[in-house]
Amino acid sequence: MSEHVKTLGIIGLFRALLGAALAVILLWKASTIHPDDYSSGRGFRDEPPVGEQGEGPLDFDRAAFTALGVTCIVLALVRTVQAFGALLLRPWGRRLGRALAFFDVCNLALFPLSTALGLYGLVVYGNVGTRAIFESRARRALERKTAPGKVASHVAADRGALT
Repeated sequence: MSEHVKTLGIIGLFRALLGAALAVILLWKASTIHPDDYSSGRGFRDEPPVGEQGEGPLDFDRAAFTALGVTCIVLALVRTVQAFGALLLRPWGRRLGRALAFFDVCNLALFPLSTALGLYGLVVYGNVGTRAIFESRARRALERKTAPGKVASHVAADRGALT
């Protein structure tokens, strides 16, 4: 299962890069949108000039592109953090991976691809073997962090008591 976790981590990094690229495109579009983008160019006589249409649709589109761009940035950051957490076998990386996998199953924007990746993530992160891998990594990290200092102080105290 360790190979599957690494695969999901690499896929997560790739998806984060794609999400960041989409965010850049959306934010660029929000900043460069112009009233001329809305003119049909067909030259109908009863069509009002571009300046008389008002700024309503333009303001709404700016806000929509900005909101989608910021959402893509946030999702890309979350996916990046989760991917590094999974690659480093951090327990929170597994939990965050399960949450993102569930989100992917429910995400209908990229229906076949996101659903398949979400189901793959749920199977891998929900597996008992994967859970054991992440927990053993956490246990070893905790032992390295606490055991050497405490053992050394207890051993020194015991040696002092024996002499």
